[in-house]
Amino acid sequence: MRTRSLAALTLAALLAGCSPRPRAPALMQGEAVYVNAQEGFRFLPPPNWTMSHRAEVPPGPLSEERALVAYRRPVGDATASLGVSMLDIPESADLADVIKQRRGTTEWQPEGEVESLQLGGRPAARGAYRSRKAAGAPALVKEVVAVRKGGRVYFFTAVFDADDAKTREQVRKSIETLSW
Repeated sequence: MRTRSLAALTLAALLAGCSPRPRAPALMQGEAVYVNAQEGFRFLPPPNWTMSHRAEVPPGPLSEERALVAYRRPVGDATASLGVSMLDIPESADLADVIKQRRGTTEWQPEGEVESLQLGGRPAARGAYRSRKAAGAPALVKEVVAVRKGGRVYFFTAVFDADDAKTREQVRKSIETLSW
């Protein structure tokens, strides 16, 4: 009897003191609006794109970049993508310089100058990079928009075929819906 009572008390204590393991939020396919209540922003993803990743980041300072959400859309044999991430960057850093650092490898060549914008009432910058053509492969464009909210910068990074003007337009219209 005593062993059974002790086992029951141990089980009750374990159940009361343990919380479920952390989990990524459920992917909500067909979600009309992406809302991040913790970071305080929302935007409309491009129409007919599928959410492929969603994460919640613990509050507090960020020492490394963290992904928040990603969308994909098949386009013929290729796939277009749009990802949103964030990183703490000193407010003194120029957003154009931040965009230039997002180039990645030398495979990506600047496509024009970085432009200054306002998105959702916040300072922003947009720059694009084109990949070198590999034999038989279409060139790609990586367009990066950085939006500052205090010491935090949010990156909207899209990758798509260089000759796909419709996708570029969809991505830009989506990012223009950003609100805080």
